Amino acid sequence: QGHRGKPILVVSDDIEYHDKIITHGISIGCTICVLDNGIDTVSDKKAPPEDVSGVIFSLKQSDDRVISKLWSCDIILATSEVIGNWWDVLPHDIEVIADNIEGIGDIDHYSFIGRILWWHKKTAGSHSEDTSWEHEIAWRLVRCHELRFDAENPNVEKYKKEIDSLVPKFIPIEKREQIKRQFSRIESIALPSVIEILQKGFDRKGRVRVETALSAGLPERALASRHIKLSYQHRMHPDISRFPRSVFYQGESLRDPTNIEARRSWGFTREFGTDRRLVWKHVRGRETKRNSNQEEADEVVRQVDKFLKWAETGETNDRGYWEIAILTYYRAQERLLKTAIGRHLGRSPRRVFWHKQNGRNPVRIEICTVDRFQGHEADYVIVSLVRTRGVGFLDSPNRLNVALTRGRYLVLIVGDRRHFSKNERARALNTLARDQEMAPPYREYTTRRARSKRSVKK
Repeated sequence: QGHRGKPILVVSDDIEYHDKIITHGISIGCTICVLDNGIDTVSDKKAPPEDVSGVIFSLKQSDDRVISKLWSCDIILATSEVIGNWWDVLPHDIEVIADNIEGIGDIDHYSFIGRILWWHKKTAGSHSEDTSWEHEIAWRLVRCHELRFDAENPNVEKYKKEIDSLVPKFIPIEKREQIKRQFSRIESIALPSVIEILQKGFDRKGRVRVETALSAGLPERALASRHIKLSYQHRMHPDISRFPRSVFYQGESLRDPTNIEARRSWGFTREFGTDRRLVWKHVRGRETKRNSNQEEADEVVRQVDKFLKWAETGETNDRGYWEIAILTYYRAQERLLKTAIGRHLGRSPRRVFWHKQNGRNPVRIEICTVDRFQGHEADYVIVSLVRTRGVGFLDSPNRLNVALTRGRYLVLIVGDRRHFSKNERARALNTLARDQEMAPPYREYTTRRARSKRSVKK
């Protein structure tokens, strides 16, 4: 329980010790693998009860799919007699517990220790909260999928090379190729949406015996009779829809109906000193290693407070309450925002807050990641970009499109506009940053924290 989700290898000749691990492991739902039948797993003493989800099985190197079975386990049990046959195929993010680790040292064992040290060095300083092997593979597969239509983005090839380097070099070539084929299958089948697969099919690396609508896409005539692209949007003020319509849809979709501007008239925009509905609030904050930004969180609190004061005496809508969505691309910033908003309202951190003052115009505040908010909408959307060093996955056009098209009345972007106006790797965000002229009261400014740090340096 103290190994943070990493697999555990237990090397011991103490059968009673193995008994305790098996009994406790299956009781908390662990998958336990015993190498080379070194321990009796079929006794009634170790048989898992019917009311637990744990699994225990034996594994030999002659078994099919030995690597995938071994690497999917939570606990691996072995004796000192058999472990020498397995060093070269053990996962390199594993935690080792042994009676006498020095006593079982041989060439393969020291090679295994070298791989563990290599893995720790490779993942040291990572911004990710989860540095397991599966996570490192998964997020790179997702990034390759997100950038599949951006052929000029240099990161696509970079991610592919990194995925290749993460496939263990110590296993046979045919096993390596098998693992890479499985990665390709995940990318081509699991990641595309159903609509995309029906339109284009999945990227087939080999020959498909029988083509279906899912493997090859719908036939052209069938697709033409079924596929309808929505031309008009009925959510956003025209000033919000203008940028995504031009950049993401090339003017072919997201058109505004004639009455949408009147339906989205709003007195709160007078608090901004501008009638614009897509506004960038320039904040010169500092991104931490865990992808959070305190200065942006402080600014979000100020903007929410401004809206809550207006809502106490301002107009209402058909629902009888206003909705604010505070979105960010990073979970660390999401947690920081929940804490900051909770502290401002005198409550504990949570995803949804309700604020009701003087019995008028309640405000629902939801704090969420952009990915999780896809398909939802709110009256007022605040997007915290966080990044001040590089752009991360903010170069994904789909993610930016989702963030900008959630708001009905107003979308406020909080972030370092200068940083993104100079960084052309995230092309859509770079275009937006350069297009956004600063309007009062959204002057460029320096936070008190940044000013004090510069004065100390001087």
